[in-house]
Amino acid sequence: MRFHLAPVSACFAIALFLGACASAPEIAPDPRSAKVFVTRNPDDVKGKTRVGDVSASAEKLFGTPENLRKQATIKIQQEAASKGATAVLIQKDDFQSTPINNINLIGVAYK
Repeated sequence: MRFHLAPVSACFAIALFLGACASAPEIAPDPRSAKVFVTRNPDDVKGKTRVGDVSASAEKLFGTPENLRKQATIKIQQEAASKGATAVLIQKDDFQSTPINNINLIGVAYK
């Protein structure tokens, strides 16, 4: 009697891959970066000093645009906070659904 494990192994590998993609850990904001204000309105940063460019991205196989945007926003806040910024003006918000769902945020940090 022979056992054929190849199909079972392939199914297990696919299930493991999909499970890992679907259960990626979320990023929690740290207290310093949570104080960084994120805006898309240029009037909100008038009178502030430009610190530099910042960017962030998030991707997940079955991620929703809202959840990916939330994760990317946390990352861009962390990058801005590390530069001493208190605000970020988002200049580009780009969602792509292929090959996997991903979002890219590009902005300018201000203090």
